[in-house]
Amino acid sequence: MKLILKLIAGIVAGILVGLYIPLTGVELLYTVKELIGQLISFTIPLIILFFIASGIAGLPKGSGHLLGKTVGFAYGSTIIAGTLAFLLVTAVIPFLSGGISFEAEAVTEVGSFIDLEIPPLMGVMTALVTAFVFDWYEPAWLRHIKNCVGSGARYY
Repeated sequence: MKLILKLIAGIVAGILVGLYIPLTGVELLYTVKELIGQLISFTIPLIILFFIASGIAGLPKGSGHLLGKTVGFAYGSTIIAGTLAFLLVTAVIPFLSGGISFEAEAVTEVGSFIDLEIPPLMGVMTALVTAFVFDWYEPAWLRHIKNCVGSGARYY
């Protein structure tokens, strides 16, 4: 329950700060948001690649069947959830949109102080597929590295 109250307090604080902060402050916060977003979008494929590859490599031999079932279940449940969400929205939205109308006020253009683009090295799906390929094709040098790391040996 504490987390929900913190989230609500953060939303209210954000609304109040957004109403009373000058435009320069908003642009500074927007710049920080953009920089952090670029760093996150750069690191997410790498995190997926290395954590999934190390997790798959740590599985015992012969567990590929279980891994295939797990991946199939994850993707299947995602497709089912997306389909159900689409059907629900398609059924409910026509009843809600009849009396809704709003008029937009004048828009203030907010820009970033720094335009910095950090493209990710690969996409998320590429990272997933690469992690599985690294597990299926395990050369001798990779086994040697895993044995060294797993045993705690240090080679400098």
